[in-house]
Amino acid sequence: MRKRLFLLIAFVPLWVFAASGVLTLENALTLAMKNNASLKRESIALKASERSSRHSWNSLLPSVTVSAIDDIELPDLKRPPDGELENAELRDEKTGKVVRNNIGIEGKIAVTLSSSYFATVDKAKLDYEASRISYEEMVSEIASQVKEQYFSLMLERQNLDVLKENLENAQSQAKQNEVRYKKGTLSEIENLSSKAAYEKL
Repeated sequence: MRKRLFLLIAFVPLWVFAASGVLTLENALTLAMKNNASLKRESIALKASERSSRHSWNSLLPSVTVSAIDDIELPDLKRPPDGELENAELRDEKTGKVVRNNIGIEGKIAVTLSSSYFATVDKAKLDYEASRISYEEMVSEIASQVKEQYFSLMLERQNLDVLKENLENAQSQAKQNEVRYKKGTLSEIENLSSKAAYEKL
């Protein structure tokens, strides 16, 4: 009995007897979820797939191209006086004629859609759903394991209390029988049998 009691005390996890001495199921679940490395990895994967799913539509943004065109050479030009730049005309210094220049701006906006684009968006959504399900399954599995271990531990604590009480009762009985034997009110065989019963525990 004493050996069994010692083994139970030795192998019960030390964190059970932490500073507060009280371990609740809620505390056990919180600690398990917070410190489980596999769950942390799964959480990171879930966040990454959520981000990919959210941003999968980004490739639909249009591409914009702007270019300027200037297709003639300009002769020596007379610069208008300062302050008159707005609405000023460019004039050839020699002839005084207004110079016309072909200046243009060209712009293109392109949006490319293909069936593969929609497949990519759908795949990102499916990957996110798969990651979310995997994460929730892992949370559920960890919670189930923690609950099972917690209730098993509580049962062991109750068993430990019963064993301790039985040991104390047997020790008390053996001491009382020793006193009775010395007084002569108990036979030697009864005294030895109570000692043997105590030592057997």
